[in-house]
Amino acid sequence: MMYSEVGSLASARLVFDKIHKKDVVSWSTMIRSYDKSGLLDEALDLVRDMHVMRVKPSEIAMISITHVLAEIADLKLGKATHAYVMRNWKCGKSGVPLSTALIDMYAKCKNLAYARRVFDGMSETSIISWTAMIATYIHCNNLNEGVGLFVKMLGEGMSPNEITMLSFVKECGTAGALELGKLLHAFTLRSGFTMSLVLATAFIDMYGKCGDVRSARSVFDSFKSKDLMMWSAMISAYAQNNCIDEAFDIFVHMTGCGIRPNERTMVSRLMICAKAGSLEMGKWIHSYIDKQGIKGNIILKTSLVDTYAKCGDIDALLAAAMDRDHWNSEEMEALGVIHNDITFIGALHACSHSGLWQEGKILFHKMVHEFGFIPKVEHYGCIWISSCCMQASQEYQTWGMGSH
Repeated sequence: MMYSEVGSLASARLVFDKIHKKDVVSWSTMIRSYDKSGLLDEALDLVRDMHVMRVKPSEIAMISITHVLAEIADLKLGKATHAYVMRNWKCGKSGVPLSTALIDMYAKCKNLAYARRVFDGMSETSIISWTAMIATYIHCNNLNEGVGLFVKMLGEGMSPNEITMLSFVKECGTAGALELGKLLHAFTLRSGFTMSLVLATAFIDMYGKCGDVRSARSVFDSFKSKDLMMWSAMISAYAQNNCIDEAFDIFVHMTGCGIRPNERTMVSRLMICAKAGSLEMGKWIHSYIDKQGIKGNIILKTSLVDTYAKCGDIDALLAAAMDRDHWNSEEMEALGVIHNDITFIGALHACSHSGLWQEGKILFHKMVHEFGFIPKVEHYGCIWISSCCMQASQEYQTWGMGSH
């Protein structure tokens, strides 16, 4: 199964399918490969096939299977998998890695009770299992229990590592738990913990998501050497909190330091332009993307369309929506859609949500009569929303004029 390790899933599957007597290692490797590539439906199909073929999974295979169920947050199948582990492992006890995977699975299914049941039932624990359980509490916004368990972990002589802190900080950002995030930051500084670029970037991202850009900037300024991820996190923190000027100042400073932005950085810039209605800056960014040869993905393309729509430039919007050269065909194939359908849906959606209702109708007409596309339900849905908004606006104006 060498192909799965170098990224050729199609070749790996061909080899897998030609194996007459597949052992548990083959099944496990193929499932893990689909899981790593985000092809969860394919991974789940293999799990079902493996069950039909009555291949008994190893603990490593069960970890891969559990991770797939965690990613799709399927609590019913997750409980069935847990029951299988209880029946087939000695005394119902699984190893630390599998138990930790089960905790993570229950966390993503937002089932605290079962996660804690697995944790309490472990005959031995590691820093990884403690991390998973505490992160579960933060993820489910049960902060008091999370803090209590963190204190208990320290009391039992378990010292957090960088992965532990990264996990906690990330969950704080997702849950908007600013105070806990600050406590973790203070703990990191007081305990003499080495603040790496990765951990510092996580703190910047957490502060940005929690609305504390001053603290995010403080962490940012404390580092002389910064990588692209840290610059991008700081720009995103400003963007999320509508600090337009500061975000662009950071961007200009970044490029002046010779740091070349990627698509994620440019999406943040376009988000700022869309919010501020800054058409000229949006066009400058579009030009910068083209000149620098930044590889555009579906998110970047949609951001361009959305920016032009919200800035009221329907010609540029149409040009951005129809420019096929920036589409990543592999990404689109993985999504199972035809890129032209998606670009039109994105453009029509942007028009309907930014008051460009007449422009949306024009775009719909061009899609049908000039490009020859058959409208789908999604296209009609965008036009219906536009028509309702236009009618409501006209009625409101008529009512307003009549009331004077």
